[in-house]
Amino acid sequence: HIDYKNIEAERYVFKNGLILNLKQTDFEPNEITVTAALGHGRLSESKPGLALLAQMLLPESGVGGLTKEQLKEVLAPYSSHVAFQVNEDSFQFQGKGLKTESELLFQLLYTKLYDPAFREDAFKRGMQRLRQTYAQMESSVEGMIHLQGERFLAGGNLRYGAVPLEILQKITVADIEQWLRPVFQKSALEISVVGDFDPKEILKLAGRYFGSQTRKSFQKMNGEQISFPVGKTLSLPVKTRTDKGMVTVAWPTDDFWDISQTRRLNLLASVLDDRMRKLIREELGAAYSPYAYNRSSLVDPGYGVLRTVVVVDPQQAEMVADKLQ
Repeated sequence: HIDYKNIEAERYVFKNGLILNLKQTDFEPNEITVTAALGHGRLSESKPGLALLAQMLLPESGVGGLTKEQLKEVLAPYSSHVAFQVNEDSFQFQGKGLKTESELLFQLLYTKLYDPAFREDAFKRGMQRLRQTYAQMESSVEGMIHLQGERFLAGGNLRYGAVPLEILQKITVADIEQWLRPVFQKSALEISVVGDFDPKEILKLAGRYFGSQTRKSFQKMNGEQISFPVGKTLSLPVKTRTDKGMVTVAWPTDDFWDISQTRRLNLLASVLDDRMRKLIREELGAAYSPYAYNRSSLVDPGYGVLRTVVVVDPQQAEMVADKLQ
């Protein structure tokens, strides 16, 4: 047990490796939030696109014994819910409910980890919606940047931007299940509880539901060396209903972990944003809302991008790009 008095939080480490973090707050009386983090998220993909399809499939599949609709019906009298998401470097289940439903939240989390569902019908429906989404993205400049521009700025790395649809269509439900099921049942698990709760009750529930299973110890997974396309240009034609273009000029920066440097880069982006507004919007009248931002990677060493983004009349694109450089 570790008591972090400066932030009024506690950490418990169980014999099986489970980590439980507790922080009591009174911001939302009678409510608690439970977050379970495990695995390595997108970093651990055995096939590009697994993370996207897993995040699409699991919420639509319900749990092992119940479909999504049946689970919704069972939970209708309660406020508790648990959602799944895939991050760059972890998987997360995020739950929220009333203080009186603390055990229900732990039961839901346990069921989603030890009895997940991977349903073919949910996968087919999701893939149909995904194909429609990709078709819509192809018809907008913002969508096309996500489809191809982000990957270009990351040297072709498929963890950035949208994974090509032809790659996604080769992934099966079995691929997703084989990737996730061992992680859910064996990977190192860290549970954080925040809100208005009884610490003794939460400690007891964590031990009852997650304190006895054997789990692996946490192993850090590093990202990759990303090759920024220095000096290169990408032109993406888009068939849009409106006569609109987008100009992005970008520069390589660095990863997140030199915090002082990252703060300075974010400040630089704010200064650049202000200068763009004055030059491009007020002096040239070429765009209404140009903006700039820095995004530093949490997982890929040395990789970050400072970029400027301007939506323009296509006829003004080259002129605006020259001004930004």
